[in-house]
Amino acid sequence: ADAEQCMHKALAWDPSAQVHYLMGRTHYALGKLSDAENSMTEAIRLNPENVEYSYSLALLYAETGRSREALQSLVKTVKIAPRFGRAWYNLGLAYAQEEHLDQGIHALRKAESLMPNLPDPIYARATLHFRKQEWDEVRSAAEQILRIDPGHSQANAILGKLPAFPGTRRDIAMLVADATTHDAVLRSVRKAKPKHLESVELFDVYRGEGVEAGRKSVAYAFHYRSAEGTLKDKQVDAVHEKVIDRLRDDLSTTIRG
Repeated sequence: ADAEQCMHKALAWDPSAQVHYLMGRTHYALGKLSDAENSMTEAIRLNPENVEYSYSLALLYAETGRSREALQSLVKTVKIAPRFGRAWYNLGLAYAQEEHLDQGIHALRKAESLMPNLPDPIYARATLHFRKQEWDEVRSAAEQILRIDPGHSQANAILGKLPAFPGTRRDIAMLVADATTHDAVLRSVRKAKPKHLESVELFDVYRGEGVEAGRKSVAYAFHYRSAEGTLKDKQVDAVHEKVIDRLRDDLSTTIRG
């Protein structure tokens, strides 16, 4: 309380950006997060190019669960200071919180390049690759961590979660009605009950020349894997044909490849 009173007196004499920022830090230390946000926001209004102000506000947003605001503040921070490794790291985490996994991976790679001996951004990236089921990338990142810190328990743990056998991929490009949603495609796939299907990924949507009005071209990657052994092409082909048949029946789709 005494510190807060002192800061109020300081503001009366000097309402500068730095004093507003220090007031925000004081409010933060006292647990007055709303007041801290207001003071830091005012500091940024007065000095919008100050990295410390922008980064501190981003961390406050992150701590209070406001990941979208944290993301916006961190994007601003790295624009002001593109070699600020910690800001890139936290930006990667904020992207992941908002389910923007590819942007998160990009930001974390940037953090790695700026802080090459720190395992944190590498491990965070490994977890995003894991969520995307990009197993080779997970393995590579975990092994990179272990070269820095051989006793890193989380890297060893994530290696232990990797599939024992390789998977295989089949792509489908198809024409569907423009109103067809991604969820509708997934529902159709689930109806086929495809054995060993690990994941389905939409990787391209096209409307335009060569595609009739009212329709769109979509492309999906189907990843198959067995926990019991390496799948043979004949096994995968038989299952995949059932998926294609179901898509044709449910969505009146034209398979392009």
